Order: sequence, then structure tokens, then C-alpha cells
Amino acid sequence: GHIAITSAHTAGDSILISANANAGSILDIDAGIMDIDVQAAATIDAVGIALGAGSGELDLTTTGTLDINANVLDMDLTDSSSITITSSEAAEDLTIEQVGANDSSIIIQAAGTGADAIKLNATAGGVDVDAANEIVITTGSADGHISLVSAHTAGVAVHIDADANAGSIVDIDAGILDIDVTGAATIDAASLDITSDAVTFTSANAADPLLVIKNTTNDAAGARLRLEKDRGANNGSDGDDCGIIEFY
Repeated sequence: GHIAITSAHTAGDSILISANANAGSILDIDAGIMDIDVQAAATIDAVGIALGAGSGELDLTTTGTLDINANVLDMDLTDSSSITITSSEAAEDLTIEQVGANDSSIIIQAAGTGADAIKLNATAGGVDVDAANEIVITTGSADGHISLVSAHTAGVAVHIDADANAGSIVDIDAGILDIDVTGAATIDAASLDITSDAVTFTSANAADPLLVIKNTTNDAAGARLRLEKDRGANNGSDGDDCGIIEFY
């Protein structure tokens, strides 16, 4: 047997259950299965709402918009989780945004110990990072390193662009700098200064290395090789060696 409470009322309150005599009054509904079907909108107004599903599934489903407005959102999860958007056309984007011009942040933090503790994976498109200010990438472990790897096979594979102005600087500080180039290496600059106690050009090929100083201007002047001795304020004293070319 069952109990049915039915009203044919077409507007306003059709069935009213009032247990609001006091803030401590309780409306307790116990059921094996509870099924509530509402043809229009459903509204629950309360100081607080607790939804507990035990070990079962708590499922919120809509073909419209799921709108959550809160002062603070706190989600605590204990197993693998995902947020997925299934795109059926262009411009169906998933946006995580912090608004308001304050000293606020979007923080993605992981305590995982794997090589992919935080992973960005674009399986079909690219990754675009735009920042109005500095970008800092830092590894904190003694054996941590940063790798920029490209599988591009022709043309520009890795591009570092700091050419907004003639005063823009690319600064590389290293204990040891090792540059390996499979093909040719080219440096184009208005001038090139190298400060070192020794510079060595080495080749394992016969009759190499070959050092070429070339002038490509269409005139009668040629390239120059200058050996200069700079003693500062005492520059150019008698008996100074201006330069030495040694053959071993």
C-alpha cells in the first residue's frame, strides 16, 4: 500500500507542509528511495544545506546551465578526479578566471613526486602563455633541470624573441655553457665582444679548422685583423708588445 497526497490546485501553494514554528523545528523524511519530480523550477532556501550520499553517487545533471554562486568554494577530493568539457564546435572553451585588479592569484599546486606532478598536455593544438609582467620558471632541487625540446624538423624549432628594442637584453648566466649544433651556426650582430683567457677553435677534419675573416662590401677596402694592447691610462709605452702571433 502507499499514501498519495494529491492536489488539483493550479496556482499558488497546492500542498503546504509547515514545520517552522521554531528554528529548532525539524522536518524529517526517511525513505528507501526519494524521487522528486518538478515540472518548473525548484527552490530550496535555507541557512545551510548538507547533501550526503554516503558511498553512492551524487549526480547533478542538466541540459541547461549549472550556475554556482558562492563567497568561497571548497572542494576536497580523495581519488582521481576530472573536469571535462566535450566540445562540439569552435569556441566552446573552458575558462578558469580570476577577476578583480587586486594582488590575487590562480595557484596550481601539487605535492606529487612524479616527473609529471603538474602536466599541461595539448594533444592536438598548441600552448599559448601571455603575461603582462614577468614569467619566472624555477627548479628548487639540486638535480632539477629545465628542458625546452622541439620535434620540429624544418625551419624555426625554438624561437627566443627579445628584439622589441635595441636595448633589450638576453642574459645567459651559466657555470658551463655547452652549445652543440648539428648543422651550421650563425650569429648576426652589429658587434660581438668575447671576454676570455683562451679561445680555441678545434676540428677533427683534415686541413681544418679554417678561420675566415670576410668583407662583403663592394669597394676596394678589405677585412682587417687587429692585435691591440690596452693598458688604460699608461697605454702605448715604448717596448710594449702590441701583439704576438705564435706558430707551434
